[in-house]
Amino acid sequence: MDNGTKAKTLLKVLACLWACRQVHRKFGWIKRAILKLVIQIRVKMYHLHLTGHKKRLSVTTKTLCPSFEHSAFEDVLSIVPGPRSLRDWRGTMASGVPEPLFDYPAHFFPVDVEHEGLSIKVLKIGWEGVCMDDTCGEPALIYFHGGGYIGGSPRGYANFCARLSRLCSARVYSVDYRLAPEHDIQDGVEDCLGVYRWLVETIGQDPSSICLAGDSAGGGLVLAVLQAICGGTESQFSFAVDNIPKPAGAVLISPFADVSFSSNSAIGNLKTDKIIAKKVMNVIRKYTLKGDINDDNDPRISFLQGMFFESFPPMFICASETETLYDDAISIASKAKARGVEVHLDTVPYGVHIYPIFNLYAPEYQNGLFKIGQFIRSVFHMDRKNLQVHRNRPKFIPGSPRKRREGSRA
Repeated sequence: MDNGTKAKTLLKVLACLWACRQVHRKFGWIKRAILKLVIQIRVKMYHLHLTGHKKRLSVTTKTLCPSFEHSAFEDVLSIVPGPRSLRDWRGTMASGVPEPLFDYPAHFFPVDVEHEGLSIKVLKIGWEGVCMDDTCGEPALIYFHGGGYIGGSPRGYANFCARLSRLCSARVYSVDYRLAPEHDIQDGVEDCLGVYRWLVETIGQDPSSICLAGDSAGGGLVLAVLQAICGGTESQFSFAVDNIPKPAGAVLISPFADVSFSSNSAIGNLKTDKIIAKKVMNVIRKYTLKGDINDDNDPRISFLQGMFFESFPPMFICASETETLYDDAISIASKAKARGVEVHLDTVPYGVHIYPIFNLYAPEYQNGLFKIGQFIRSVFHMDRKNLQVHRNRPKFIPGSPRKRREGSRA
């Protein structure tokens, strides 16, 4: 709306408020009618405001603008105080991601995985209608959560994994890997590789029906597991073995693969990244160096410095141009492409760190999740006509008023 229209609307609202004041005591029905008119005007102004943002084109420069929902979400993130200690960071991770919504038509099962002396906790997640039997042979997704290698849990990512399960028609294994500083980062890599080997060697799952995925530090773990699988005993990890078949594909969401934070985006995007700020960097760097590793460029913790990028499966990498880890994603994509790997790189001009995780909050984030689902279904060779686009909450939720109402009619 132009300034003249805004002024006229404001005058109408002020006139309505003045009329309400005059008839407040004597004419109750007029008061109610005027208040209703005021509410309708305010709602109309709000919808006009949203419509202008949904066009997302600047009137003067004709360039793409962020959506209203993205701007509002960034405003909320900007008031969250940064962590000062490991306890603060883990508390932020626990409160910043929602608990599983058990009114979703999805299943959540904790599983204890035993493989070659390792005992790993896994949260198995599947949308209603997805086969949850380990031996059924249907596609499976192994997910590694984020948290800077020092925080996070599968429970906090249960909602996102449930939506991935519906979008890809696959069961999801969310790995509760060991965290620093109680353990080395390499221990977390060993846990993630152990779950993949358990699924392939013990359960007998076809590797061509397995996809690896992870966000932030989880994206770095996806890269590390691929290096251990494809590099074998020649990789930087002592626990890696040869002749492990590679998965069908890999998804890296804003991967965190360089704990030194020495890239240009790590320095230049500090003001535009509302999640990874200077305080977060300091906390992560303080607890990632441990034991015999005293160099944050060591390939055992900064997987971007790893030697093996050959023979990787198709990769989908997404990142925002305004986040601090943008260069990590670009570097991984360029190194893999240089060695003949099929890489799908998706970058957005406006978006927060790990933006597909927050797919309920902005259209840009929803589009990112949709592209991830398309990629996973393509590596599984699924029929694209059956692709389920889950942009809103499910239509039928057990116990919802709508379902009870339809049941009473029957």
